[in-house]
Amino acid sequence: MRPTIWLMALAIVGAFAAPVRAADPVITIDGSSSLYPLTEVVAREFQIGARDAPQIVAEVSGTTGGLRSFCAGKIDIANASRPISADEIEACRRARVRFVELPVALDAIAVIVHPGNRIVDALTVEELRRLWLAGPAPVRTWSELREGLPERPLRLYGPDADSGTADYFEAVVIGPAGTMRTDHNASDDDYRIVRQVAGDADGLAFVGFAYAEPARGRVRILPISPQAGTPAVAPTSTSMLDGSYRPLTRPLFLYVSRDALKRRSVRNFAAYYLERAPVLAKEAGLVPLPLDLYQLADRRLEKQVTGSVFHGRAPESIDLGTLRTLEGD
Repeated sequence: MRPTIWLMALAIVGAFAAPVRAADPVITIDGSSSLYPLTEVVAREFQIGARDAPQIVAEVSGTTGGLRSFCAGKIDIANASRPISADEIEACRRARVRFVELPVALDAIAVIVHPGNRIVDALTVEELRRLWLAGPAPVRTWSELREGLPERPLRLYGPDADSGTADYFEAVVIGPAGTMRTDHNASDDDYRIVRQVAGDADGLAFVGFAYAEPARGRVRILPISPQAGTPAVAPTSTSMLDGSYRPLTRPLFLYVSRDALKRRSVRNFAAYYLERAPVLAKEAGLVPLPLDLYQLADRRLEKQVTGSVFHGRAPESIDLGTLRTLEGD
């Protein structure tokens, strides 16, 4: 399910409340399904509250799809559930697209199973790696995952190839790009992934926490141990903020074109996003960043600091301290 029409309808409603000026074009956004719920609620407020509010059209094509369009100069803002990659930075450079990177919320990748599944109570990161590692003999039964587990089929569900959630999971759990198995039941619809696991007693998936948490009771979220012999930790706002749910906690980003920021409507929307995200992130099922990071992001926006603090590197996991810099590429 692609929720484009929802925000387009919202834009139409906003147009009646605050007429769109011909000189103020539509703000175009595409990318991450993980960040879409927050973008939706921020856009709704902005449309209702801003005088002469422009139309806002947001699409969901996954982080990779959104950044592909962004670095081709086709959209104003990309929603992303991972940092921009080196290849994407190069694509932006070739197209002369300069950007400002704004962290806006915290999310986690949740590992989910059917609520009736009592085969495992928790998993280690190494078990997740073996589950999802491509190779000649992939894990296909629970007994192949861990000694003592039953000889039952194990069916995997998860995001498709354009998903930033999949990219981040691969980077922090499995290894270099291209090492994650692709024979799982893939979907670009997070709600569908949750429904599939809710209906499969032998299913297992990873999905954004914002989609897993509201489905508690229909699915079970597994605690994850960073390594064998260490306590397993469940994703919560506390474990995301204190860093104990590692390596599956990640910040979510807006990438805003500097050319688009020449338009007052885009500058106002980006500033409004940073102002309201600390409050609205919870409504969208995400976790607000520490307030000093929003203040830092606001300064980045005001000064239009260009580039990514990650410089295109795939992070093994993201420390919030990394975001507390103002360096750009």
